[in-house]
Amino acid sequence: MRAFFVCFLIILFCGVAMAGNISPTLPHTEKAVALDMDIDTVAFFDMESGTDEFAFYPNIDTVYWHTSDFGAYEGNSYWCGLEDVEGYDNRWLQYLESPVISLPSGAGEVTLSFQASYNCEEPMEAPDTIGGEAYDGWDGWNVRISTDGGDSWTVIVPDGGYDGTSFYAFGINAEGSNIPAFGGASDGWVSPVFDISSYAGMDVKIAIVFASDPAYCTINHNEGAGSWDPDMFGLIVDNILVSTGDGGIVFSDNAGDTGEAQMVGRNAHPYHWVTTEDESFSPTHSFVAYADPYADISLVSPPIRIPGGTDSLTFVSFYVYADLPDVDSDEDGYLDDDYLVYATNDDGITWTPLILDWARDSYAEGWSLMEEDSVLARNWSDGSPFRLELTEFAGETIRLRWNINSDPDTIGGGLYIDDVTVYTYRGLHRDVGVGYIATTPIILNVDINFTAMLINEGLDDVSGVPAFYYIFDDEMNDMGHGALAPWANIAAGGFEYKTFTWRPTVAGDYSCLVYTGLTSDENTANDSLWFDFTVPEASVRNLGYDDGMIDTFYVTAGGTTYGPFSYWFTDTTEGSAFAVGFTPGAVDTVRLTEVSYYVMTTVPFDVQIYSDADGPDMELITPVRLEPDSAGVWVGYTFPAPLDLPADEDFYVAAVLPETGHYGIYIGADMSTPHDHHSWVNPGGAGWANFEDYYIDPVNDIDLLIRAKIYIGSGITVELGNTPKQYALYQNFPNPFNPQTKIRFDLPKEDNVTIELFNILGEKVTTIVDKRLPAGRFSVTWDGTDDTGKPLPSGTYFYRLHTDNFTKMSKMLLLK
Repeated sequence: MRAFFVCFLIILFCGVAMAGNISPTLPHTEKAVALDMDIDTVAFFDMESGTDEFAFYPNIDTVYWHTSDFGAYEGNSYWCGLEDVEGYDNRWLQYLESPVISLPSGAGEVTLSFQASYNCEEPMEAPDTIGGEAYDGWDGWNVRISTDGGDSWTVIVPDGGYDGTSFYAFGINAEGSNIPAFGGASDGWVSPVFDISSYAGMDVKIAIVFASDPAYCTINHNEGAGSWDPDMFGLIVDNILVSTGDGGIVFSDNAGDTGEAQMVGRNAHPYHWVTTEDESFSPTHSFVAYADPYADISLVSPPIRIPGGTDSLTFVSFYVYADLPDVDSDEDGYLDDDYLVYATNDDGITWTPLILDWARDSYAEGWSLMEEDSVLARNWSDGSPFRLELTEFAGETIRLRWNINSDPDTIGGGLYIDDVTVYTYRGLHRDVGVGYIATTPIILNVDINFTAMLINEGLDDVSGVPAFYYIFDDEMNDMGHGALAPWANIAAGGFEYKTFTWRPTVAGDYSCLVYTGLTSDENTANDSLWFDFTVPEASVRNLGYDDGMIDTFYVTAGGTTYGPFSYWFTDTTEGSAFAVGFTPGAVDTVRLTEVSYYVMTTVPFDVQIYSDADGPDMELITPVRLEPDSAGVWVGYTFPAPLDLPADEDFYVAAVLPETGHYGIYIGADMSTPHDHHSWVNPGGAGWANFEDYYIDPVNDIDLLIRAKIYIGSGITVELGNTPKQYALYQNFPNPFNPQTKIRFDLPKEDNVTIELFNILGEKVTTIVDKRLPAGRFSVTWDGTDDTGKPLPSGTYFYRLHTDNFTKMSKMLLLK
């Protein structure tokens, strides 16, 4: 897939917040700045000028019945067909209607007869059920009569009956099942006769109706033959006659061979695209195809000339609102509502499929930009990939086509299309750089896993791309460096991830540099990427089980493969929730300060914190509502005051759906190993289950992108030795210190113990110990931070030991 990372493409692909919006808990991520690329707009359609520029398929305005000498009975006949292909196309519902005919009464039998020659798709070999309806034929035709001027029609049956009792071509054109018709081939001219005596004395209209379904027609039948084979020519009729038993002629029409041709054609296709102001991306209008039953209609662009040349790539993008939530409501493993995009370079004779898509990801929530990076990573049956690249048509004139397919249900508003842009990227042949860098949670004395994305923004594939990294402290001292081997091989417009590990041993501010070293690179502006990050003191821990990146994966169920996904989602019922469980470790105090979620939609949800050793159980806070304003970003919540958590239990950071709606909560998914199995789901609020136990492979291995930031109290160490005979508080060591010091104390008996720290103004800055302890000799380490985990400045501090039976204060000096 060729995709070029101009700024908005990077944002959509990576789904990362800009650095200025990142709260301390969010992954340390840096993205490349936008590059100066030469992008020319080839065509732009804002849908504000109505339907004049666009065509429709089937064309609701085109009548295909006409007089012609093609295959005529004699002279001219009425033919429902296309002259240029000598046949018919898909999705036709074409009426050939008579004027009002006054049928006499008392004149004996009244009959309708005519000459007919037809060749269309053969009826089914055996009846089949489609969309819950039974059919035994495909394309076909029948005859109808109307007594109300054409407002309603009744099928009339010829002597000897029709070829089938239920033709799909009528059903899919919104007429339902159980409509009989002729189908297949007549092998010459036939003369059907209809007894219409029951309508004697009435004013009626007669209609000969031809219908075709979406799948097979003359064009499909003859595709690739080199010339149009007239086998499937459609339907030709002539010498239409209404007569009475006493020999009277009530109506006669021989297609204008003698006298005036009186029959009139009409396109009766039920659905079409229209412009609307109900939904639009910009400024006020869009095109919409409503989710009508069996909608299978297309919007066709005006002609577009694709630039030629070897130094350019051409793409199409458009804004789409796929309000088609009926993706697979019958759970048969097949899409119920979807849409496709095609291109043609021969004015519609053949169509090249580009993409198939449906209501997925953020499309379900409103307007989204559909471009090359948004395309599903799939192939068509011929092996060609899904794509929105049009370079294969360079130097040619094309048309684009959007086609909606829906089942019998009318769920959702339909498919909206706006702001179609065809653009050409004129770039360098060899241009490799660094796209972004992400990290695992940053904790002192714990390995940080860095991931750098190397991107190829050139027109050529490149191999052997050298890349390197450096870590610097705030004084630009080299803290670690290395090569990102093996060297990368990156296709044009593609990317490759490189990973490296670095362990911080000292808290402070750092910078990371990643750069590429391709000697033939034609643009060095994007070769390097810096970002700054902070390693907190030991008392602060950023917790998470992900690597800071969303991963793509597929799910196979019932023999059908779905995806790619880069997230997982709850159901749509109130109370449905996701959570990630965290284990603080062997500490005395845990204070939760911030939580963050990587959201893939803008669905509001409630923040909730649970505590229980065996899974989410006890609610610890009043729910807090988060309303993301964009998708594919980290959103966070900072507690007004640190939340004290039980130090000896796991805690769970949850996102809870506050009310039932169309969509659930979508959270980014990390599929990288190891799979930590700390993700939990509460389907419909019915009870919590671990992903590992609840979902099938590979969903059971997802690590949800949910993180937490905690402040931990230092652990208390029991010193060796005999039980002391008296209380004691010793001088801290080392003293002066930076950043840690140890405080020792003795207890002759079990007691309630607090050790508090005060600044020189007498203000308490932190509580180091607050618990009941047995008799013994103890030590506790303090790391120079306050209750919130913020490092304290240099100065004199006082620490006080207080029990039910003893109090003593001593002084210490923090020097930085």
